[in-house]
Amino acid sequence: MYKTSVTFTNYLGKEVTQELEFNLSAFEADSFQEYFNKKYGFPLDEINDHINDGRIIFEFIKDFALKSYGVLSSDGNSFVKDEELEKVFKNSLAFENFVIDMASDTSKMTKFFEDTISDLQKKTKYITDKNPEIKKQLDSSDKSTTEKEYPKKIDVPGIGIVEIYSKDMEEALTNKLK
Repeated sequence: MYKTSVTFTNYLGKEVTQELEFNLSAFEADSFQEYFNKKYGFPLDEINDHINDGRIIFEFIKDFALKSYGVLSSDGNSFVKDEELEKVFKNSLAFENFVIDMASDTSKMTKFFEDTISDLQKKTKYITDKNPEIKKQLDSSDKSTTEKEYPKKIDVPGIGIVEIYSKDMEEALTNKLK
């Protein structure tokens, strides 16, 4: 979990400090990786290859902040997120200032990403340490060449450029066009 505060001048001209909390569960992290891959056209673990592309990094920070923003329950047993909470945050000056702050300071940005997913990394390490077979499967899936060739864009006659996310999707499209 990542906690921070953002200070800004609100629309009424008052200086405000707002506490922000971010966290991704294992399930959310998996969904975010799929979302990221589809949106940006490369796997999340290759983000460092694009660190000099300001547009990608800026959009990535916005997406990651919105997907991980929430409110810790008072008993500390859950991290609450919903569409309304995300909508309010997305339209706030706190969000705007937070994103600009992260985009302008790589050490803060790195800490934000690492702290937001640190519990997930600890859980994954615990699981793989307890079960070497799972670790072996995860390691081999990281090296999968099939995964690295998708998504890709192909030109479909009469349709135009289409983005393909898997071999199954490519085969289905190819069979449909025959």
